[in-house]
Amino acid sequence: MAASDIAIFYHPDGFDTKNRPLMGRRAAGKSFLDAWFDRRGNGDTYCVAARQQDFQHFATHGKTRGASGRAHWLRLDRLETAAQAGTLYFPGPDIALNAWRRHRRDPKAFSIMGVTHTICTKAVMDGIAEWLTAPVEPWDAVICTSNAVRQSVDYLLAAQREFLSRRNGATRFPQPQLPVIPLGINTKEFAADDKLRAQTRTSLGIGDDEITFLFVGRLSIYGKAHPMPMFIALERAARASGKKLHLILAGWYATKALEKSFADGAALLCPSVTIHNVDGRDDAARNGAWRAGDIFVSLVDNIQETFGLTPVEAMAAGLPSVVSDWDGYRDTMRQNVDGIRVPTLQAPPAFGEALVDRYAADIDNYDLYLARSTYNVVVDVDATVEAFVRLIGDPDLRKRMGDSGRARATQEYDWQHVLTKYEGLSAALADMREKAAAPDAKQRRVWPARLSPYEMFANYPTRMPQLTDRVRIVADDVEAMIDAVKRTSNSILDREDVLVANLRGVIKEIGGEERTLDDLLKPHDAGGRMQRIAVLLRLAKFGIVAITPVEGAGGVKRGPGDPA
Repeated sequence: MAASDIAIFYHPDGFDTKNRPLMGRRAAGKSFLDAWFDRRGNGDTYCVAARQQDFQHFATHGKTRGASGRAHWLRLDRLETAAQAGTLYFPGPDIALNAWRRHRRDPKAFSIMGVTHTICTKAVMDGIAEWLTAPVEPWDAVICTSNAVRQSVDYLLAAQREFLSRRNGATRFPQPQLPVIPLGINTKEFAADDKLRAQTRTSLGIGDDEITFLFVGRLSIYGKAHPMPMFIALERAARASGKKLHLILAGWYATKALEKSFADGAALLCPSVTIHNVDGRDDAARNGAWRAGDIFVSLVDNIQETFGLTPVEAMAAGLPSVVSDWDGYRDTMRQNVDGIRVPTLQAPPAFGEALVDRYAADIDNYDLYLARSTYNVVVDVDATVEAFVRLIGDPDLRKRMGDSGRARATQEYDWQHVLTKYEGLSAALADMREKAAAPDAKQRRVWPARLSPYEMFANYPTRMPQLTDRVRIVADDVEAMIDAVKRTSNSILDREDVLVANLRGVIKEIGGEERTLDDLLKPHDAGGRMQRIAVLLRLAKFGIVAITPVEGAGGVKRGPGDPA
């Protein structure tokens, strides 16, 4: 039976929320990893990492979560070792690179499981399109975190298939499985805490009978949600309800100018609402904000958003929500059950042609692309005001929606339920992999854009080594020459002790007589032969040995001007 455990492709950039800017994908990555170690307990874990220090970071994370099992390092430069687990989990949708690397060895060695986060960057859109031309297999999968994202991915793939069919006459388009599985959260982190609620509200000067709205996330006009509809709706709701309203902005600003823009907008558009800025990157401050709120609000209008963790976190915190009817929010927030979704409006497709041309040509960077696109998305302010007023005036409704959301978050979105789906997917992919026909052993599996430099540039040298080549030591003082190699070698490439040991080992094998290359390679396995060729070439490069062809032997390359 094919292995179906999961090896985590680990780089701190995808999981570290302390030493890097806090972003949704990193928050989701850390939450996933926390839950993964919690789930494994004393079981083994597998980590694919490029560097030992990255693996150590992974293993240390596990220990801090109380995981006592053994962590295995599967080296990135030996990707075939992922077969020990069965599935390689990559925390993004761009799985083509690892599919190519797997293809060069064994397409059935393991499955690749990716996941969507933001899909509107050039790199990610190019990566999705590449699925149809890269050796991605049916036993691979990219998890779509929402139905909206799945539909967008399907649309991109359909356009790519149509282009390849028309342009190249292509008829076969293997692609990964695209299951819809939401992101998860650790719901226990959002449990009610009346003491913390009272402390936070007191520290912010919020009265018991005053209503507090809460936004959590990056405070960005172009990267998350334009605040103007929220500010306008809050002011109108305050006047309509006669209630004193507060708004906690639990997030962070990328620049001082952006912070000023929010402050100026709030002062102008909702002067009767008290604004509280809380650093959402600080765990304690963010936890207090979650408990202090009465109504969660997130009027996202941005194509960068795909799933949206904060509405799910709001449900886990027992808060009723008012959110935009947008992407993954439509999956998670049940209308009039867990909260209220307000309608959105977007420009028709033709309006985006100029935007994407500017982005594709690098006239506009990613931020400008998002900024231009978000100004053509509208959140219904009237509907938002109506939702605000309804919830402000009905505490029983707030409680029913909050209770309903908390139950839904616990039953549907806790990582332990979501990871069960991940494990089921991994098992299903393993079953597909096992049942698939074995690849043709005679078929050469090549990555055309990443050929060996000694293959692609085989026409550059005069010749290549032949098994009949003669090898002999020619240096008068071998130790002096080894010392010269040590002094002139690149420390980035070689550990000195390993380099010297390899040089001396091969010199000992050569001995005092002339040997054929075949004689020197024959006693070793494939890996050993490759290593010895490399060492022999290093020895020859520095004049310690000579590698000469037998007179009349093949392998000599002539230039076009050379006599035959």
